[in-house]
Amino acid sequence: MYAEDDVPTPRCEVFRLDHVVQTFLRYVYTFARPLVGVQIQENVVVVADAAQVQQVLRNLLYNAFKYAPSEVPVSIEVGIWNTWFAYVCVRDRGPGIPPEQRSNLFQKFSRTCKTAHGTGLGLYNCRRMIENVGGTIWVESSGVEGEGSSFYFTLPLCQGHNTEIEGQHAPNQTLMF
Repeated sequence: MYAEDDVPTPRCEVFRLDHVVQTFLRYVYTFARPLVGVQIQENVVVVADAAQVQQVLRNLLYNAFKYAPSEVPVSIEVGIWNTWFAYVCVRDRGPGIPPEQRSNLFQKFSRTCKTAHGTGLGLYNCRRMIENVGGTIWVESSGVEGEGSSFYFTLPLCQGHNTEIEGQHAPNQTLMF
């Protein structure tokens, strides 16, 4: 992760979010428990910093694996949120986050569990990286044990961009939003 004020300026580029997430997940599968319920919509073209998107995914998955028991499934979903944004959701069925902790969760040095290792900067830096490219990040959680948490973030869709970018071919499909 990054130090307190060390989030680099995003290098905005046009890329297929499904390819970046699938590449990242292949990497995750080499050392982590498998994910359950991977749902990835294809040909989702966004404008963001691919390296920072992978860093956000790394942090969210690391937190899901850290706070949820090892037998509890973790899932990831990628799709189109609305006309302007794509989304990614990382969901676990762990302990959940109580309502009183959710409002400060993405603030600097915020931690939900004082016994788990961490600095309280991970989600703060995730928020900064996502907001720097015009997206939003949030959590949904009832705070009930076993119902877990769902962490979402959005990224701007590349408006009117053909999905054939940088050698990435989508068969006979053009995204026009």
